[in-house]
Amino acid sequence: YGTGYYDSYKDQNGSLIGFHDQLVNNGYQYVGLSLSIPLFNGWQVNRSINNARWNVEKTNAGNEIKIRNFRFEIENACLALKSAADEYRSSIVQKKASDINLQLAEKKWEQGIGNLLELTDARNRKASAEAEMLRTQLQYQLKFKTIQIFTGEVNFNQF
Repeated sequence: YGTGYYDSYKDQNGSLIGFHDQLVNNGYQYVGLSLSIPLFNGWQVNRSINNARWNVEKTNAGNEIKIRNFRFEIENACLALKSAADEYRSSIVQKKASDINLQLAEKKWEQGIGNLLELTDARNRKASAEAEMLRTQLQYQLKFKTIQIFTGEVNFNQF
């Protein structure tokens, strides 16, 4: 339903028709009808299907990239773990050698054929070897825990 007021509507005498009278006289009703024929929106449906397929392919490609990056991270972590294990084993050998060197320097000192510089140097090398062994041990443990996190073996509720 609709109605309207117009200041150009005048009666037979030329005077303006009143507001109330115009609202009553100008009332109208209308009925609307809409018809949709799917004949011409087929291209839109095809375009929507193609867009959806493209979005699926794009998502799959993004997932593949993430999986590839994750595998790369795991491979690097495994290589770092192997390297840390080798370095730790090497530091253990170095510490044993520095222990033997210190024992020899102490025996020389006790027998009077060694000097203070050799003894001090042997002690310093032993301290350095112990520090290096601790550093490499902690580095190995860190790399090992990283692998456990990647594989899901670590429960963070433990901490």
